[in-house]
Amino acid sequence: MPFQQDFFGYYDRIYKPALESAGYKVNHAAEINEIKPITDQILNCIKNADMILCDLTNKNPNVMYELGIAHAIGKPVLLLAQNTKDISFDIAHIRIVFYNTNDKNWEIETFKKIVTTANATANSEEPWPKPLVDPVVKISDSWSVIFSTFIKVIGKKLAFPIKAGFVIRFLAALAAGVLGGAIWTMIFRRGLGGSSAEPHLMDALMWGLVTNIPVVLALIILNIFYRFSEFRKIWFTTICYLLVMALSGFIFYDIRLSDHIGFRQYLEFKLTSFMVREILLVIIWSALCSLLPLFAISHFVLKRVNIAKVYLKVFQMSFLTILITTMCVSFYLFFLPHDPMFDAGRGVVAGVALRVMLFMSLYNILVYGNNSKAKVIA
Repeated sequence: MPFQQDFFGYYDRIYKPALESAGYKVNHAAEINEIKPITDQILNCIKNADMILCDLTNKNPNVMYELGIAHAIGKPVLLLAQNTKDISFDIAHIRIVFYNTNDKNWEIETFKKIVTTANATANSEEPWPKPLVDPVVKISDSWSVIFSTFIKVIGKKLAFPIKAGFVIRFLAALAAGVLGGAIWTMIFRRGLGGSSAEPHLMDALMWGLVTNIPVVLALIILNIFYRFSEFRKIWFTTICYLLVMALSGFIFYDIRLSDHIGFRQYLEFKLTSFMVREILLVIIWSALCSLLPLFAISHFVLKRVNIAKVYLKVFQMSFLTILITTMCVSFYLFFLPHDPMFDAGRGVVAGVALRVMLFMSLYNILVYGNNSKAKVIA
């Protein structure tokens, strides 16, 4: 938007609050205090933004220049203008939010239109405009050309789907879930699973780390091919996830409850019904292993303007994780009798189900959090 006092007022009263209410973190070039040329800062903001708000009023040349760059690299732009005379021929076909400062309720109406358009743009399955050059997957600027070429060649050879659909995500989650248990068994020789192979002390901490390393690796690999989140955010998320998972495992297996160590010993003393005890144990176990890591990630890594929406999303994904894991174990217990020979199988089912759901939860939360990246207001 033009660097004029009136427009700064519009930004403070309308543009920024409207975009924040739609769940976005909003930046303006004038708010950046880095010691760099302002043009470099603006271009960097355009490059890293998910969406850009552009006020075309007065046909400001700088605004038009930045709009052209945004369209060239395929960035969605929310256009505003006060008059049709401000619209050039080349952009006259694009949806534009018009406002008239002489109208009585123009600020409220403009606020509503911005929120509606921003939500529609964020939820669009086919983003527009298409970039003039195919977007590349970047890990860093120095490696972007080499890496993007490699990804394109491999993708064409193996005919990867364009989007990471549910089947792709589920297969990646299943592979990670099975591999996590297999690595734990091979490295630590603790058995496949079940009550007889529960880890304690240092093993309880290592369990959360080792069994979930394939989960985070699968997320990173999937992000390489489908770029559903920033790589920096992926790294912070996976580190936070592994650390809190280690803590969750230690709490479940080794927390002291009265004179008992861990939830299993405590419930074996309190409950006589095998079925009730095992189902309650898997509920507590899956709750600790989903709520703690996911809430930690949302708080420390995926900070958004409206944190209540993030917590609601985390609660939904945690509830699904607890529900699916408990259902898998319940079906196993229902069809197979209580016998030591089936104990390890129950542990395998529980572990794989938990890791599959945690993978799906992490993916959904990362995608949800990525939709709230910073916007630049031109």
